Amino acid sequence: AFTFVIPLILDSIFSGLLPNVFTPNVIAMLQRPEYTFTQVAERKRLDRTGQLLLIGTGLTVVTTLVNIAVGALGDWTGLQGVELWLTVGIGGGLFVVVTQNIVMPLVVEPFLQRISSPRTDLTPLRYISKDRKSLKREDEVGANGESWLVPKLLKFDNQQNKERAPK
Repeated sequence: AFTFVIPLILDSIFSGLLPNVFTPNVIAMLQRPEYTFTQVAERKRLDRTGQLLLIGTGLTVVTTLVNIAVGALGDWTGLQGVELWLTVGIGGGLFVVVTQNIVMPLVVEPFLQRISSPRTDLTPLRYISKDRKSLKREDEVGANGESWLVPKLLKFDNQQNKERAPK
């Protein structure tokens, strides 16, 4: 899991949020003929370093801000020890409820949609046919929402999925 699944998840998140900084996952990179295996390995090492730096920096900032906030709350209210941490726990619970009901739908969901959107332009499997001149936009895989894994060529597109879906 730590050598295959988690790096794929990290790559999809970071290349979705910062596509100009981070490259797609290893599988997509290896499908590009202009990169050798060694070039992909070097680039992914650089990406992993950047990802770990961003995650570490984020955790450090959050930890520091929590310590400052708890200290300030203790100074402001005069609470210490268990009373202070109970107050922080209750306030944290309220914060989670507000975040889930207000912040997530307004702020986080647009980022999640950007991460999870299909990026068929990243692989050479973009076209069903190798003869690109005879293709129209609707023949392009991904043009009307289907995955390159299940193209229209196999007669199993999104419309059929919608008709077969349980209601």
